[in-house]
Amino acid sequence: MKFNPDIINAIKTHEEIAIVGHINPDGDAIGACLALALSLSKLNKKPVVFLEPFGEQYDFLPGHSYIQQDFYESEISCWIALDSGDEGRVGEAFVDYHKAPCTINIDHHKSNTLYGMYNHVDEKASSTSEIIYNLMEELDIELDQDIAICLYTGIIYDTGGFKHSSTGAAAHNAAARLISYGFNFSDIHHELFSARTYTNVRFLGKAIENIEFYHNGQVAFTSIDLEEINRLGGDYKELEGIISFVKDISGVSVAIFLYEKEKQDIKASFRSDGAIDVCKLAAAFGGGGHKKASGCSFTTTMSEAKNAIIEHIRQELTKEV
Repeated sequence: MKFNPDIINAIKTHEEIAIVGHINPDGDAIGACLALALSLSKLNKKPVVFLEPFGEQYDFLPGHSYIQQDFYESEISCWIALDSGDEGRVGEAFVDYHKAPCTINIDHHKSNTLYGMYNHVDEKASSTSEIIYNLMEELDIELDQDIAICLYTGIIYDTGGFKHSSTGAAAHNAAARLISYGFNFSDIHHELFSARTYTNVRFLGKAIENIEFYHNGQVAFTSIDLEEINRLGGDYKELEGIISFVKDISGVSVAIFLYEKEKQDIKASFRSDGAIDVCKLAAAFGGGGHKKASGCSFTTTMSEAKNAIIEHIRQELTKEV
């Protein structure tokens, strides 16, 4: 999917460019943001990346010097939002994003609300990192090892190591070229999918302990509240991977994981085998994502959020009977 020439022209015209990823950034958002910043610097641009704090498993990624984690009133005239399906996913940075005279929205989620002045949403792409790979070709930017590491990380994260159904030939072709830049891709797979901190293992144990099953085992629900997070001595950045573990339980069609970032600030992640479109589930509560992977937020108690989700799923399953 080719980029709108206006997007290419905007990137070439502006010298200072702000790049923002979604709240609670994951491997694709982080990889795409850093890859784009590294790429723009090759065009003699002055990029800055706005990202919330993320887990230490991403410390190996090049380009951290571009990151600003404290949002401030910015006068940067061109903003690019990556991997963010709607304005809410941009978080605090949306205030500055919205005021900028040039805003670009690049994403692959089918639920994207097209909130930018210029929008490029490719639902067929495996990841936003795959889209940034294509953007670099259109901008005629030469790849290097640092950029390749960031893009490869984003692609394998959002494809689950190339196992998700969103993985197409384009993702494999991009990965093959990226690997040719000589980095240790096995180490990246290990960091993203195997390596766990002690605290992350404790969180996983608590999540397993809290699992409840509904609808004859088709739906698995688990949660970790703020009190449990504090008692186990970690923070929400170390909760990654729990939803995938729950989804892998035999017989589970839909997995739900809720955690409390702050009091009555509930984040929900959904995974599905396709029996239920969890993008529609997330959209019912103001979120979005993909058919098989999505999420949303609640400003309520954990029990209220849980009850609302379970009831919605019950209604959807009842329709299909």
